[in-house]
Amino acid sequence: MTFLLQKHHAIHRTQVRDSLRSFASGVALTGRLAAACLLLAGFLGVGSATAQAPPTILRLGGGAVGLSVIDPGDDPVDPSDDIVLQWHHYKIGSADAVDNPAMYNSGTSSYGNTSVLIGGLALVTVDQAMNKLSISPIATGAFKIGLSPDATMDLTTSAGSGNIGQPHEFVIVSANAPMLTGKTATDASYNQQAKDDNMNIMLAPQDKTAHPAFDVIGLFSDPDDVVLTYTAKADTVGRGKADGSDGEAIVTATISSDNKLMISLTDKAKAKDETHVWLTATDAVGEYARKQYTITTGSPVNPYVKEGIDDVMIREDAASADIATIMLAGTDAAPAFVDENLEIDTNRSGFDPDTGTDTGDGDRALEISVAIGDENATRVPVDPNAADFTWVTTSMNVIVTGNGGEAPTLKIDPRTAGKVEFTVTATDKGPACRVNDGKTAPTNYVLIDKDDDEVMLDDMGDDAPVKCFADADRNSTVDAGETTGLYPDSESATTTFMVTIVSETTPSATTEPITFEALDSEKGAMGAMTINLDDLNGDKTGMQAAFNKHGQTLTYAVALAKEKTKVGTQEVELDVAMAEVEGSMITVTPIWRAGDITVEATVTAMNGIAGETAERKFDVTVKSATTPVLNPRLLQAIQAGELPDTLSVMRGKKLEINLLDVRKLIDGGEMLPVAVPVFIDPNAKTVKEGELLPGGLQLRIRPDDVVTAHLYDDQSSDNDIYTSMGRLMLDPKTAMLTFYATAPNTMAVTIHATDRERKTAMASIAIMVPEVSSAEAEELPTEVSLSQNYPNPFNPRTTIEYALPEAGDVSLIVYDMLGREVTTLLEGPQAAGRHTVNFDANHLSNGTYVYRLVAPNKTITRTMVLVK
Repeated sequence: MTFLLQKHHAIHRTQVRDSLRSFASGVALTGRLAAACLLLAGFLGVGSATAQAPPTILRLGGGAVGLSVIDPGDDPVDPSDDIVLQWHHYKIGSADAVDNPAMYNSGTSSYGNTSVLIGGLALVTVDQAMNKLSISPIATGAFKIGLSPDATMDLTTSAGSGNIGQPHEFVIVSANAPMLTGKTATDASYNQQAKDDNMNIMLAPQDKTAHPAFDVIGLFSDPDDVVLTYTAKADTVGRGKADGSDGEAIVTATISSDNKLMISLTDKAKAKDETHVWLTATDAVGEYARKQYTITTGSPVNPYVKEGIDDVMIREDAASADIATIMLAGTDAAPAFVDENLEIDTNRSGFDPDTGTDTGDGDRALEISVAIGDENATRVPVDPNAADFTWVTTSMNVIVTGNGGEAPTLKIDPRTAGKVEFTVTATDKGPACRVNDGKTAPTNYVLIDKDDDEVMLDDMGDDAPVKCFADADRNSTVDAGETTGLYPDSESATTTFMVTIVSETTPSATTEPITFEALDSEKGAMGAMTINLDDLNGDKTGMQAAFNKHGQTLTYAVALAKEKTKVGTQEVELDVAMAEVEGSMITVTPIWRAGDITVEATVTAMNGIAGETAERKFDVTVKSATTPVLNPRLLQAIQAGELPDTLSVMRGKKLEINLLDVRKLIDGGEMLPVAVPVFIDPNAKTVKEGELLPGGLQLRIRPDDVVTAHLYDDQSSDNDIYTSMGRLMLDPKTAMLTFYATAPNTMAVTIHATDRERKTAMASIAIMVPEVSSAEAEELPTEVSLSQNYPNPFNPRTTIEYALPEAGDVSLIVYDMLGREVTTLLEGPQAAGRHTVNFDANHLSNGTYVYRLVAPNKTITRTMVLVK
């Protein structure tokens, strides 16, 4: 199968023949681009947004539900900026919206209609005093209700919170639909109860990230269907953008094979987030009921790693002044660890049983300890009376200050090349009374253990505290309104980092910036950019190198990050550019794409000594193309052998090619994770049903775009081509190309794809119908024959079959009854075997016609009747 990039002008048949003959060289010319192309952007629906609430389900016979018309404004807590919304419109299916259905009069602040019938589906009653609409179902169906501050305003220019103008969707199901268990289907309050049904679940990042799985069987019932299908969906959480395009999935919700609902936080979850999970039960006819779960994220209780500690690299010849002290924790460093308990209250009880008083110890900092990952390290105390010491290892001496305290530090004294891993553990110091925000904590809170004895802060054994008392005499316990209980017993979190000593010959990065201008993906190889790592800025005097060589000769390698996206449940990585290194020169060539993107590039400098390398990173931006193109993925598929140069189809068989998705052709019937279209339009838009722009492109094949042994021009038209080897049809609505093979031969087809801006891309496809096999040869006809056309009479199309015992020049011509030639159906060499020709007589008048077959050593004539 040959897909070749063509210029944006008509292609003569000889050019197509030449392109087929030189296909291998064509791939060689584009191979550098094709090898790196996995370009599927532009037809992938990528991107997330804050999900709107699913439809409200109303059950016939289940009573009315209320819809509040109060928008909470910018501050949901402060009622002063509440907005009273008016009934702006309702909409049923694809019908036009009914605007201001209740005829709200802003002058009188009243409604002309207090009851409105929405089609025959529901009755909506306006309760102006209660600021709500009451919706009563009448018949099954679906509709939407839109609200706004002014029932006559233009919603496209309205201002206000994100809820203004958003439709509220209602779906009315029958009395035989599934329903929530524990509620009476005929109860007049069922619909309101189902709408308000909600289960609250609290999860905490780092600590409790998943809710125990629970059975969904039994949560729903159905009057006439025993078997229900269950699905779960989680809403996203917006991060500030009004259109919700920054929505993040903080929760996953799945149904296991044994019908259990599993809800877990993702790494996008933050404290105080709130979202919803919707559990839906569907019956055999597609009706459903839904249960709502509100997921709230709380603050972690235990310490956890927040930022961690970066790995450290030091040269063995580094001057002492160049070696920074590594701050492991403390206020002067970025917090590697976080304990939300410490942030709630810094007051800590410290009861001294000898004096009977509180020590006033308000220190709630995490205790940090450091361990080294070298079992051969020797620990040498700096001072016998202090906690400070030095680890002596083969590659470095490590001076530890403040070990076991709140802010330990490391100072590295390099010795020789090598690396050591360090483990840092943060531990909260045990229990203390926890006080609610806004309360003043007495300084004499006392912890009492299970034996009713005071608990020393350093006594973390089995004597765990169970009570908080307000004074040392233990005359009264702390009022429940002033405490939320105890901080937990000692809990820890751990992070690791590596300290590496590199040799004095190892390359090192300079501070000279590596910068690339944005690359134009539409220009392809013509849009490539090259930089010299040995001289990044040739405009300056001297060499502005990216790396210090330290007396060595360097070679370079470069790697580009890929674009990551998700299709269904599968993660897909797409190349956005390719990078090549020649000496110290790096060339980055953009790949055609839809949408701008910036990816990180990593260049590695190597001196040939194992382990002695240095890296630098820089950004590469590839700008979106604007014109349609033949999918580079197809070029890669041809080179990889996934796609044949020529598509072969046996005589009498049908070949179908979906131009929007050729995955089956590429993968031998197995579906790849993403669609692979022949053409990609970077400006593709959603089109209306039936519009001739699948994928944003108008597709066409003209008779002149087909090259084969014989083309029946008088029968052929755009997208419907008759040839001596078969019929070729293109359906522009579905982008389906179909070929019916009737005789052995080869064909080259050029397909045109034109976008809305009248910009065109082209692709050539080679098709072959092979000669008959030896088995078929045994069944060859023994003489020349010409069958009677069928149907006969005909209007206006008919089929003619003929047979040849051996190959030779053949003509098939139609004459009128006066002997005048009407059309030539066939003229040229034909293979041995049975053949079929289609004849379209739409341009002829009624009457009798003669068709004559002239074959080697024999001529046969028959008549046919055209009746329109």
